[in-house]
Amino acid sequence: MNFKYKFSALLMAGALMLSGVTFTSCDDDNDLNTNQYVGGVSLNVFGPCPVARGGELRFLGSGLKQIQAVLIPGSGEITDIKIISDNEIRIIVPQDAEPGLVTLKHAKGSITTKTPISFTEPISIESISPLEARPGDEITIAGDYLNLIHEVIFSKDVAVSEDDFLAQSRSEIKLVVPAEAQSGKIILSDAAEEMPNWIYSDEELTVVLPAVEKVLDLTDVKPGNTVTVTGTDLSLATRIVMPNGDDVEFTVNDEGTELTFVLPANVSDGTIRMIPASGVEVAVATIGVAVPEDVVAEPAADIWAGDVIKLKGLNMELITDVLFPNVEDAVAPETQSATEITLVVPAGARSGNLVLNTASGATVEVEVSTLKPEAVGFDPVPAALAGTLTVKGRNLQNVASITFASAATVEVKNPTATEFSVIVPATLAAGAN
Repeated sequence: MNFKYKFSALLMAGALMLSGVTFTSCDDDNDLNTNQYVGGVSLNVFGPCPVARGGELRFLGSGLKQIQAVLIPGSGEITDIKIISDNEIRIIVPQDAEPGLVTLKHAKGSITTKTPISFTEPISIESISPLEARPGDEITIAGDYLNLIHEVIFSKDVAVSEDDFLAQSRSEIKLVVPAEAQSGKIILSDAAEEMPNWIYSDEELTVVLPAVEKVLDLTDVKPGNTVTVTGTDLSLATRIVMPNGDDVEFTVNDEGTELTFVLPANVSDGTIRMIPASGVEVAVATIGVAVPEDVVAEPAADIWAGDVIKLKGLNMELITDVLFPNVEDAVAPETQSATEITLVVPAGARSGNLVLNTASGATVEVEVSTLKPEAVGFDPVPAALAGTLTVKGRNLQNVASITFASAATVEVKNPTATEFSVIVPATLAAGAN
């Protein structure tokens, strides 16, 4: 059978104002403003009318949060009031309620309807069987006048229309628990267009969820690892969601007792969740993703652009790329294994911490230092403006430019490890160093 499930919504607008229903207040206090939805405490409409005993009665107006009790003939004061907003409150009509005027009490007085409340046939729920069911299982609702019911609403507004009932009579309704249903009370509705009668069950239906034997502790796991979860009703799972919100594919055995999935490349720390069609999340595992450990650089000092360095440690296969200090773009490994990667030092790299990135978003830092040029002498001294200056020293082969007194920068061409020559800018101020 193809079941058509819909999400029930209660639309309350101006059309809900029942014709011929007017209200008056017993209190003459001038502080009360009885204009529609404007200040004070006022009542504009109540319904449905007629209403079912055991059903929900709604009141619309202004300042209704101030209502302390509702009086219905035969029932005394009703103080269990559901506050929807300042403009709407609801109560459950007692089984002993009788026809008559309804009174709403507040701190400064009361409001009494001019139109009496009336009742439909006494629709009632005697039992729900079974009280625990899986989505797709058949349940039976027993009671009276159930032939007047056009819709059964499960928790979280998941509704089953009478067209999808398996059977219906005055004394019972048989239907299938929809996949989206959650545990909670069941509501019977006559599906009236304006204000439908809603009759709540006293007992709650427990909708079975997939369950795990224990939440797994996945410490130091790696992308590509296979995870097997054991439990019950695991076939009800529709999604497995990683800590970052991504879904992964999974399989479940025929018995619904084992669920298996593979950790993706971008798996990160957090909780892995299993979600059935109802949307109720069930924790599967907490995860602490492995990261590179005990990482050392070889060499760690005197490195320079174009040099090849090795990074050695544990879990090195998890590294995706490496950021060098003062270099914007990350560098991908030249070679990679579980214990070692090699990298070519990019131009512009400076001393500082290398940042080793992983697909999970975790990072590890390793300190390195670059080769420092050392100038030990200048020839001639003093240098002439527009004349040639020779700089002598150590590690000069990678010098790209020289700046005079922070005022003028000159490009260095063809330096050697021990010296290079430049033309002193003619515009340099006399005496500048």
